[in-house]
Amino acid sequence: MAAAGTGPHVLVYDTAAWRTIRRLPHPTGTTTLAFSHDSRLLATGSYDNTLRLWELTGPDIPVQQLTEPATIYALAF
Repeated sequence: MAAAGTGPHVLVYDTAAWRTIRRLPHPTGTTTLAFSHDSRLLATGSYDNTLRLWELTGPDIPVQQLTEPATIYALAF
């Protein structure tokens, strides 16, 4: 499970233990997020018009970052 908002991080949780396992930096707040079907990737969109793709088994840096012409409000795999 993941949660985000106007704060500077996306929080990823271990739902078996109900604890935060990742704090992914997203400096301007997050407007949307989506997990891949196998839950290995997380896509996040932001107020700063960036789309970030995170590999959840890797370091806390996006594996891909794209800038779009407007705020991203919806994502899907």
